[in-house]
Amino acid sequence: MIPYPRFSRLIPTVILALHLCAADSASAGVEPAKVPNFALIDHAGVFHELYRNSDAKGVVLYIAGNGCPIVRQSYPALNALAAKYAEQGVLFLALNPNAADTPAEIAEETREFQVAFPVLVDPSQSVARAFNAVRTAEAILIDPATWTVKYRGAIDDRFDYGAAKEKADRAWLEEALVAHLAGKTIATPATESKGCLIDYASLPQSVSFAKDVAPILQQRCVSCHSKGNIGPFAMNSHKKVSQWAPMMREVIMTRRMPPWDADPDVSAFKNDRALSTAERQTLLAWIDAGAPAGGDKDPLAENAPPEAPVWAMGEPDLIVAMDKELKIPAEGVFDYQYMTVETKLEQDAWVRAVDIVPGNLRALHHCLIFAKFPPEYAHLQPQYDGGFGGYFASYAPGAGKDVNTFPEGTGKFLPAGSKLVLQLHYTATGKEETDLSRVGFYFHKEKPALEISSATAATDDLNIPPYDGNHVRKVKHVLQDDAIFYSMAPHMHLRGKSMKYEAYLPDGSQETLLNVPRFDFNWQNLYVLKEPRHLPKGTEIVVTAAFDNSVKNPYNPDPSLSVGFGEQSFEEMLIAFMDYAYVTPQVYEKREGAVEEEMWMPENAVLPEGLEDSGPAINERTIVSTDWQIGEFKLHFDAGGKLVVNGGIPGAYEMQGNNVLLKVAGQEFYLAIRGSHMFSEGGMLERVQPAPAPQAQK
Repeated sequence: MIPYPRFSRLIPTVILALHLCAADSASAGVEPAKVPNFALIDHAGVFHELYRNSDAKGVVLYIAGNGCPIVRQSYPALNALAAKYAEQGVLFLALNPNAADTPAEIAEETREFQVAFPVLVDPSQSVARAFNAVRTAEAILIDPATWTVKYRGAIDDRFDYGAAKEKADRAWLEEALVAHLAGKTIATPATESKGCLIDYASLPQSVSFAKDVAPILQQRCVSCHSKGNIGPFAMNSHKKVSQWAPMMREVIMTRRMPPWDADPDVSAFKNDRALSTAERQTLLAWIDAGAPAGGDKDPLAENAPPEAPVWAMGEPDLIVAMDKELKIPAEGVFDYQYMTVETKLEQDAWVRAVDIVPGNLRALHHCLIFAKFPPEYAHLQPQYDGGFGGYFASYAPGAGKDVNTFPEGTGKFLPAGSKLVLQLHYTATGKEETDLSRVGFYFHKEKPALEISSATAATDDLNIPPYDGNHVRKVKHVLQDDAIFYSMAPHMHLRGKSMKYEAYLPDGSQETLLNVPRFDFNWQNLYVLKEPRHLPKGTEIVVTAAFDNSVKNPYNPDPSLSVGFGEQSFEEMLIAFMDYAYVTPQVYEKREGAVEEEMWMPENAVLPEGLEDSGPAINERTIVSTDWQIGEFKLHFDAGGKLVVNGGIPGAYEMQGNNVLLKVAGQEFYLAIRGSHMFSEGGMLERVQPAPAPQAQK
């Protein structure tokens, strides 16, 4: 329903008068109102945040709508303007606030009329309301230097209702662009736009805090915003929440809260934390009304949640703690720490959930848990590869009290005598910290029907150029058997921009499983499908990731650097975690008499025929500053027992007679020395000579 239909004819005139008054106020020395920041997903599933375009010379926001004749007729002129002024730093965006237009329909209209710029989808109409938009076909020129409106109105004077001129006499938008880019006063800062009336959904006339607002907060927010949890303040009363109302408006409009970054139009998720359109409208209406208490009852104060327990699911069946307390200095950048601890598990178990309880929420950035099986189950040992092949359980940024709960009917095998390898990453807090984290295991009473597997599509071959705002890489993982696919967890660092999972089936069909248009390093969510997907053997899970190494990325440590793979946050990673269960179960049988694998040291490692020692024998002195390659792995040996793998993965090495013990990502590997050559299980390593230093020009 259109609000106030009896006055609809007067609304454009009133809005025009307000714009002209604002322009007069600006020219008279009164600062114009700042446009609000907002974030939306466009017709192609790409994330856009207005204020990230601060480097633009101008932003044109065009109010669009499917089926509007004037909007459709205006697209060719807008495409031409967008192309013409792109070189001068002007960005064109469209905004579709029509609640009846679905994202798929908007995408189809965009393709049909060959729209050359993004069309942002505004299903809650909150952005259109923030701009007081009344009709479509209205162009709004925004100055990113001040985030104020410089021009608002029609593109030109060609179109009227039921009439159109062949050629425009006045091109108001282009006139405004020319003046704005030249730093001159815009002669006509506002005109009346001729377009279709926007059909706004009716908002509640009065929003009750007790009946309407508090239930939303209790369902979506209080689990984090409560004592002992990760929210920066507790939502424990109307008074407390109302103090934060302006900030709540900002984080809702920019999609920062609740922390859920999946595209709502791609798949449905069991653990979806996002606000629905109705919830978003209700909260914004309440905030805009002044966040009133509206009565004596305060459900947040009357039903305050108890302090979060140490173990979210109650006392675990098995608790494994770090075997020593670690000290974290007040400042600096720290390599990953690896600690191997005994589980002291006396019977084989099937795990249904794992709760990682950080000893220090401030300092512990993340923790990955890997299980190291005893010798009699070594043939079933999962190939973790330091996280490139998955993990047993994890604690990630923003996880708070989330528990690693495996899907119903599934579990992970943990045999008696297993050890845990903890990968721990700490960050400095400004003061010396300590950490003594614990891991709690919850067991099935009986073996579940399916074993859950944590796998990855990943690469460490990264080279992101300086100032590249959209560096795209693809990786894939192939299912080796029919599988039930459950969940996904994208992982990148501060330059991570977006990630999409797509399934390419053997029959040639394709579907998108997850689209994360805005990756947020601070909230690395696990996305659990509401309905698990049955995928056949041979399905390729193709992951497309994008990195933003530009000045537009507010989290970018330094856009001038070329960025490669590395464990630190200022370096990058591309790891797409996924959980699935193969339909064909493994056979979990012991191999009696198995013993711990001895150090590998071949007795007859010999040089290939015709190849002799080409240098001094390898020892503690000669191995320093040398580079070697075996398969896809590049090894660089530094002094002090420091090892670097593939240019970014830190490790260590020890010389043990005619062997070199490598320690990387919580795993140990051996190399055998024969003169000036080294061997691994995969064959002889190739010595890589450093590139010659460039000659000085004469």
